Amino acid sequence: MDTGARPRHRRRRAHRPDVRLVPARPGRHAALNAVVDLLGDELDQRRPGTDAAIPALLDAMLLYILRTWYQDHAPCGSGGWAAALADPAVGSALQHMHAEPATAWTVERLSRRAGLSRAAFSRRFTELVGRPPMTYRAGGG
Repeated sequence: MDTGARPRHRRRRAHRPDVRLVPARPGRHAALNAVVDLLGDELDQRRPGTDAAIPALLDAMLLYILRTWYQDHAPCGSGGWAAALADPAVGSALQHMHAEPATAWTVERLSRRAGLSRAAFSRRFTELVGRPPMTYRAGGG
């Protein structure tokens, strides 16, 4: 007797996502393309170690996506985090502050590392980051 009801167990869709990242300019970001290809291979062919490889490749892909975005947007000169990190003086200061949070950073110390006067460093940092160095260091806004 046909009740017209659909079977409860439908065939599951393949594990592969419906959307695949395709670079706007093929070949420009070879490392990102390589990670996407490796991830595609792991999703297509389940092998020993695939369960460990997929999360690692997803992490790597996120890193390369962020690097790609950073490379494409940092030089644009419109400010923001990409420009702050790309700036040699401000980027260096941010790296030092985050790598050594216990250090008693001062504008004088950071500006010396950056090779700028305190005034020039403070002005540049504030312009790019959106707040003065010591306010940023304190976590205030």
